[in-house]
Amino acid sequence: MSSGSKYVYGAAITEYFQSIVEYWGVENAGIFTANGKQNKSPEKHRELYEFGRSL
Repeated sequence: MSSGSKYVYGAAITEYFQSIVEYWGVENAGIFTANGKQNKSPEKHRELYEFGRSL
């Protein structure tokens, strides 16, 4: 999901994510969000990259 506002999808993201975690029977590793300029920021890219490396 994508939006220009960081508050639009908060509840939906949490609900969908929890449903997927329960259905697949996996561990919740967290939710990452970005909006506007964050979508292409080097800082967000680094944050996601480092998280992936930690798995």
